[in-house]
Amino acid sequence: MIWQKIIQIRQQRKKAALCTIVDARGSTPRKAGSKLLVVEDGQFYGTIGGGDLEFNVIEQAKSVIKSAKPVLLEYNLSKDLKMACGGHVKVFIEPILPSDQLILFGAGHVSRAIANLAQHLDFEIIVVDPRKDVIDSWNLVKNTKFVSDSFERAFEQLKFDRQTYICSLAFTHDLDLKIAALALKKEFAYLGVIASKNKARKISKALQEQYGFTQQQIEKIDMPMGIPIKVETPAEIAISVLAKIVDLRNKFKHNDKSINTQRTLQITEYQTNSNQKAD
Repeated sequence: MIWQKIIQIRQQRKKAALCTIVDARGSTPRKAGSKLLVVEDGQFYGTIGGGDLEFNVIEQAKSVIKSAKPVLLEYNLSKDLKMACGGHVKVFIEPILPSDQLILFGAGHVSRAIANLAQHLDFEIIVVDPRKDVIDSWNLVKNTKFVSDSFERAFEQLKFDRQTYICSLAFTHDLDLKIAALALKKEFAYLGVIASKNKARKISKALQEQYGFTQQQIEKIDMPMGIPIKVETPAEIAISVLAKIVDLRNKFKHNDKSINTQRTLQITEYQTNSNQKAD
């Protein structure tokens, strides 16, 4: 039951913590292997014995959910928790987090190249594009969820969190601007917008003048998106973009203090000699 519940929780993009008794000595309410699943909304499933032990572990699990860091706890039940049974237990609490999701707004050539490469990088991939004929042309791309709807409705339907990586690769400049503005109001780990230098300047100006974002927010724009290599083809652009995203993701996981964990809007500059477009 607990394993099925974990699958369900991850599909719903909720956070949880799995608490497992990994060692039990003496008189204890439950033995090694007993599990308790604590969900961020307060629900819990299974048991490690109830009483003060379980109450204390649930409180510790809430902290693990917030920190996303596992902990190993050791209890002398009589000394630490005043429980009559008096044994010793060790409880390992590990965070259960949503999978990293990569949302691609726009289904053009660059988007397809990014999705193809991202399949090997442990992302849940979602592609949003209102053009059903373009979505249908992706039939050879595996492990990808498609949303054939307007970008506005997609922002209402999809769930965004700190494991969400967003790339805007729409088929018009105005749509990229709108996607950037909608995304800035959501929670995310990464936001990228495909652009030339000139387009990047226009997006920055419009985000401030048309949408009311502050100069401080605009200063968080990082351009170009991706690692600074000279790129030309969609595949090369995909390598640059995903190298940057993977680097950022790993720094988040290791709590690297050198990165800014605030929202980051990234504007992509194609570093080529030609005039490139997302499509």
